[in-house]
Amino acid sequence: MQNSSTPDDVVFYIAKETPLSIDNFIVNPRQMPLTLATNHFPSIIHAPEPVRYFAARSLNAPPSMLETLLVSTNFIIRIAVINNPATPPEMLGLPAGTNKDDPVHINLAASTNTSPLTLEALATSTNNAVRVTVAQNPATPAHMLEMIFTNNNAWRSPPHTLTYSRMTYEQTKTALAQNQATPAHILARLYVLGGNVYLELAQNPSTPLETLRKLATSPNAEIRENARRTLEKKRVVP
Repeated sequence: MQNSSTPDDVVFYIAKETPLSIDNFIVNPRQMPLTLATNHFPSIIHAPEPVRYFAARSLNAPPSMLETLLVSTNFIIRIAVINNPATPPEMLGLPAGTNKDDPVHINLAASTNTSPLTLEALATSTNNAVRVTVAQNPATPAHMLEMIFTNNNAWRSPPHTLTYSRMTYEQTKTALAQNQATPAHILARLYVLGGNVYLELAQNPSTPLETLRKLATSPNAEIRENARRTLEKKRVVP
């Protein structure tokens, strides 16, 4: 199943007729024509799991089909729907009955197609990895990134409703420093806080010019050269 040159009808036959696990089809990057599935299964919910998986990835899948697949009992199918650019953002809410450790949550946090309302809920997740992933997502609205920065910066001042550790604190700073959607004043504050984010700030075109100029004089050659390249791309003299 790893051979991407295998004809579509052969892949479909294998998916439809053999007892292979869905795991055998994940490695195949192809977009199988949706008509193969709809011609054989008028209701996609009755199709074998591998066929549903290909349908969940199809860029031609109608919203009604994607909505059906989004409540699949197989989380791999649900994740395929989440990562499908054809899935309407308003459809990507937090699934009922899932918890903070459900793999669907971190995939929703990473998807640029996830709605702002869902990202806002995920930004206050008690799962550290989910919050860090929201901080990395370029689709996360600026005010949410500012909230993540504020919460992250206050983690050592209990009481706090979220769980933090030194590792999560640093990972969140790095994620915000990398994200081009992070507001410029937050990027400037990250520079003042220091730590291991200077390289990410030097590479981020959203970093304020004043901060980039400071980074362009860093004693660290990699940071210095990256800041100078970023300034040059902005047509600014270091």
